[in-house]
Amino acid sequence: MRWNSRIASVWLLLTLVCANAHANVTCTGLISYLGIDNAGYLYVNNGFGIWQVCSLSQAYTANGLNVAQDACKGWYASMLAAQKSGAQVALYFYNSNSANPINGAECNAFGNWSMPSPYFIQGY
Repeated sequence: MRWNSRIASVWLLLTLVCANAHANVTCTGLISYLGIDNAGYLYVNNGFGIWQVCSLSQAYTANGLNVAQDACKGWYASMLAAQKSGAQVALYFYNSNSANPINGAECNAFGNWSMPSPYFIQGY
């Protein structure tokens, strides 16, 4: 009986971890807009609205998420390369309540000229 209880506990733990891993939101598309304002803030539109994602001139915090200045510079280089080559860019966001995590309504709900705070950016 004790063995079955341990198996059930491990199974429950794995189920919760896997469910949480799939709860984040991914918004993928081609970059139609990439810009930097006079304060060094980086803006991108990959099909869901123009979003402020980080700062090239200082550490950046929005919605409780911190992005280092060097990370922002890397993101900018990746997005610029993707824009010039016609590659898609995926922006990943934390969201534990996501019903449709890939290019779902959440991506459009972030709106235009907003700060949705991605934690990871990938070009491919």
